[in-house]
Amino acid sequence: MSNKNISFKSDTENKNENSKPPFIHSYLKNGFLLDNKEFIGPIIVTNNKVVNWRLLSRNFSFSDFEFINKINYKPEFVLFGVGKKFDNPMFNLKSEFTKKNFSLEIMTTHSACRVWNLNINDNRKIIGFFIPLNHF
Repeated sequence: MSNKNISFKSDTENKNENSKPPFIHSYLKNGFLLDNKEFIGPIIVTNNKVVNWRLLSRNFSFSDFEFINKINYKPEFVLFGVGKKFDNPMFNLKSEFTKKNFSLEIMTTHSACRVWNLNINDNRKIIGFFIPLNHF
């Protein structure tokens, strides 16, 4: 797996001790507010933690989402908030996810934040990758 466009920083990780999935209170032009903590830049959100996600390019491949292999559950689907506009259906990326037996839902960050909050309220096991509105 190539790590060309992504890196994970464990020092910026926020584990959620109360075992409730993180709730996205708002998104900002350059970050997000989850459970009263501000995160700048792209983030990865699981059912129990938030991790900063450093992206260097909009040329996405499955390797940019390798954090999926670090969680202890199989997500029902992978949620991807691409930023302000969703103008590329990313068929190749969706195909890569399908080959690895993952369902990928791609949408604007605004929509992805709403979908995240609705699904965690239903106790669904998902993972979200969110890009701020003005990241690229």
